Amino acid sequence: MKGFALRFFLMFATVFAVLFLLVFAYLSITSQVEAAELDEPNPFEITTMRLVSNGVSHTFTVELAVTQAQHHRGLMYRQTIPPDTGMVFDFGRTRPIVMWMKDTPASLDMLFADENQIVVHVAHNTKPLSREIIQSPRQARYVVELAGGTAARLGIGAGWRFELD
Repeated sequence: MKGFALRFFLMFATVFAVLFLLVFAYLSITSQVEAAELDEPNPFEITTMRLVSNGVSHTFTVELAVTQAQHHRGLMYRQTIPPDTGMVFDFGRTRPIVMWMKDTPASLDMLFADENQIVVHVAHNTKPLSREIIQSPRQARYVVELAGGTAARLGIGAGWRFELD
């Protein structure tokens, strides 16, 4: 019986060690991929955007997210969003748009805009790193993301229009 117990223990220990090494290798590779993604050059085109309403205009430097891969990445992993910067997502057509803040540690204001680039809804100060669904009560084609608090600070709301250079 002693020999059986020893063989069972050695088999169990071997299986456990192999599983541990596989999990460790997976986590190591995953973190290396995430680090490489953060180190790669900015994959987004950069342009100027103006938000305008009733003769008032605010200018921002924005990154454009137009491909599905860019939509997925967005502003993830950014610890801060500098003032007067942001990102414009173009989803190609008007439709229900669902966003979330998973892997985004900086709070954002999300401006949902229709096909005419008119803001139809603003989600203020989104919760960082949250999986809560953020969406507009109206369909939209674009989402403009700015640093959290920017819309309130500048008085930006529904009815404002954005223009890209």
